Amino acid sequence: MDPNKPTEEELKKIKEEKKNELLNNKDLSKEEKQKLRKLKKAEDKKRKKELAKKKAQEKKQDEKQGKKEKNKKEPKAMGDFGKPKKNTPARRERIDSTYDLPSGMDNVTVTIDEIMNEYYGKLHSEVINLGLKLVSEKIDDASLRCLAILRAIIKFVKDYQLDERKRIEEDFPKRIKQIADFLKRCKPFTAGIEFAIEQIHASFNNVFKQTEEEARTNKYSFEKKLELIKDSMVEEIKTFAKMRIIGAEVISQIKPNDVVVTYGSNHTIKRVLQTSIEKGINFSLIIVSQGKEDIESFELAEVLSKTGIDLVFCQLNSLPLVGRKISKVLFGGTSMMNNGYLLSKAGTASIACWAKSKMVPVIVCIESFKFSTKAVVHSLVTSEIKDGEDGVKSKLNNKYDITPSKFIDMVVWMVPYSPLCEIGCFPAVSMSIISGHT
Repeated sequence: MDPNKPTEEELKKIKEEKKNELLNNKDLSKEEKQKLRKLKKAEDKKRKKELAKKKAQEKKQDEKQGKKEKNKKEPKAMGDFGKPKKNTPARRERIDSTYDLPSGMDNVTVTIDEIMNEYYGKLHSEVINLGLKLVSEKIDDASLRCLAILRAIIKFVKDYQLDERKRIEEDFPKRIKQIADFLKRCKPFTAGIEFAIEQIHASFNNVFKQTEEEARTNKYSFEKKLELIKDSMVEEIKTFAKMRIIGAEVISQIKPNDVVVTYGSNHTIKRVLQTSIEKGINFSLIIVSQGKEDIESFELAEVLSKTGIDLVFCQLNSLPLVGRKISKVLFGGTSMMNNGYLLSKAGTASIACWAKSKMVPVIVCIESFKFSTKAVVHSLVTSEIKDGEDGVKSKLNNKYDITPSKFIDMVVWMVPYSPLCEIGCFPAVSMSIISGHT
């Protein structure tokens, strides 16, 4: 391109100037001037038509682009009849990034390979085996999980050895903390398990002080003092498990000819049902299952069906059809919060809300060691995240939910068996008073 060559616009301006000069020229005749004016008008019309044509084309292109953008709808998570479409994972990922909600009970942060590579040989073998079970979700019930942790700690205490150069009052709590941190990485602790670990530390402080005084007066050797502490700690842990979990007094709220609904399988509810059957109470039972993966509910139904009671096994969505004449609903729980809210398996709140609408009493049977000092109003900050059907994790796919206190009619307090204690039944709204005395 020649930089000195004029552009098309400059050429048009030059032509117009020449035409104007010709029109203003006095030497031209009238006829010549009229011809020039006609030519100028024709050129102006032609120029206007070309401009209008360009504008129309640009407008059509803009309209087409606008229609394309409107037709670009967001991919649906589920297709017709509940069949997932190809773009389901992308939709789930978009939801997860949008609802970046906090989680108070973080998910599993250790894998089986990490356990074998990082912790094998550093911790007691029983603790490692328990960690593998927790990671693979083989122990899900809160009470059974707490019992398993206490048994693993008992075996660790029995095999505990210490060099004379080290101080037991520093080493033992440190080792217990290492075990607790490892197991917490395998599966988040509930309020009951945290309370049990705190009791182990408190028991050790008392045992160490008593043994230290006894060793001074009797002049025990280091090995003798260590054996006394180990034996005392084993007895303390066994006593806690017996009084708080295994031997907690069971009170049956089931009466003859009752139709009872329970959700999933729970260690406490299983004991209540078995106690009622042993007492000869004739009642009907409806077990509501969480789904195909809820193997524990199938096992509970199989065990109780052998006793000869009238039993119905159903899914959560069919409960309104099956349970038309219900006497009461019995729930276990993972934790009972300070404000009277119940942390339990996902779906518990739905059943409690439905029961409340049908004027059916909802009763929670829970051990006192599961009472929490925390107050929670929703499950988004105190829940574990489980895998969805397509393997995608979502913070909206919680393992537990929170049942408000307004849906709970009564809490049955499963307290330790002692002549100084009473088994109490209290409303959920009184939880803040009760939890301060347990």
